[in-house]
Amino acid sequence: SLPGAGLVVTGAVVAGKASREDRLVLSPQGLPVRIREIRAHDREASQARAGQRCALNIAGRGLEKDAVRRGDWLLAPALHAPVSRVDARIRLLPGEAKGLASGASIHIHLGAAETTGRVFALGQKAIAPGQASLVQLALDRPIGALSRDRLILRDKSAQRTIAGGRVIDPFTVARGRAGPERLDRLAAMDRETAGEALAGLLDLTTDGIDLDCFARAWNLAPEDMSALLADQPVAVFDARSRRFGLCTCRWDKALDAIRAALVRWRDERDGDVAPTDKALRAALPEATSQDLFAALLRRLIETGEVVRRHGTLSLAGHQPAMAAADRVLWKRLRSLLDGNGLRPPALHELASSLGMDVAVLRKRLHGLTHWQLVTQVSDKRFFSAGQVRRLAAFAEELSQAADDGRFTAGAFRDRSGIGRNLAIEVLEYFDRAGITRSDGEGNRTARGKAFPPAGAIT
Repeated sequence: SLPGAGLVVTGAVVAGKASREDRLVLSPQGLPVRIREIRAHDREASQARAGQRCALNIAGRGLEKDAVRRGDWLLAPALHAPVSRVDARIRLLPGEAKGLASGASIHIHLGAAETTGRVFALGQKAIAPGQASLVQLALDRPIGALSRDRLILRDKSAQRTIAGGRVIDPFTVARGRAGPERLDRLAAMDRETAGEALAGLLDLTTDGIDLDCFARAWNLAPEDMSALLADQPVAVFDARSRRFGLCTCRWDKALDAIRAALVRWRDERDGDVAPTDKALRAALPEATSQDLFAALLRRLIETGEVVRRHGTLSLAGHQPAMAAADRVLWKRLRSLLDGNGLRPPALHELASSLGMDVAVLRKRLHGLTHWQLVTQVSDKRFFSAGQVRRLAAFAEELSQAADDGRFTAGAFRDRSGIGRNLAIEVLEYFDRAGITRSDGEGNRTARGKAFPPAGAIT
């Protein structure tokens, strides 16, 4: 900390470049900083580049000298991802008197950082002198680490260097670290170039690789990652605000599996309701992750091959028809549900009027929900789609009429005229469906959620 200058940090620029006024992150602490001045090889400079030794005058809120430790990193914000365990390949020095047992306590040096931890051999109980092995290092404090970072291990007392190696996966798993699939994945990642590692991972994965995580692990700039993907047979899809990649052969096979499942459903269940997302995924011959399945469906819907109607899926050009028995039931149900304004009979009352068993009627009503004809509001209460739309319109009116957009269950009861208990059941359903939002204190706000069109069954 220099008078008139403030905080200055020094070290080697390992990768990339930085300029005056750039915004970086002090890691692993996660403190945002701004570069005020740069000196490279003891000369004033406008930029610091990989390979140089630099002094950076930095500033930031809450930044004090005590907040900076030897071994910290200054990083682009996207690279700030401290880790407490890493997978690595190490070689125990041949001069060691005995092997290194899995679980042994060690000192770990990476860059200028030093921390204690434990080493776990993957796939074996101990590492013999001179032997190379895959390991997982469990660290006693978080550090910054990326793939290919070199590291050194010293013994528990830090008196003797015992091994050296390099990081393979900085974003590893704690459970199943030595399972066969995990070891195959590490073998694929343990290659000389990012392109070779990506190709190896694409050969292994059936659900997709987190491409953003891969780019961060290998310290790849966006343009470098784009060039890498252009050289690979990979289909890129989005999930949970991240990019994933799957080899095109598996992607195309998965698309064909969905098409085939829809054809089977159409041919084997002629006249039956089309499958929901959940039912279609369960009908696939191979297990498919939710993220991949959703991405495949999006692609098929975007290309017009698959159509979503009333919460179900079907091939374009195929319009599922309601079974004749369900049509007959609906004609009888409609008058019963709508016959008392906005207060439909309870489930047992409906069953009595129809001369049906309660359990059988419940199952048949669930089938009608696929056609957007009825909605299950509570365990024992089903409403027609028209009733639900009218009640939701009341909630919207009350919310718009209030200065703060909030209304009470009492106001909704009075507006709808359905009674206190039923009003609460309806509002709780609206909360679950995202039609209203409760503040936990008895007030609600309408969210203006659009309803799908009611089923067109007559």
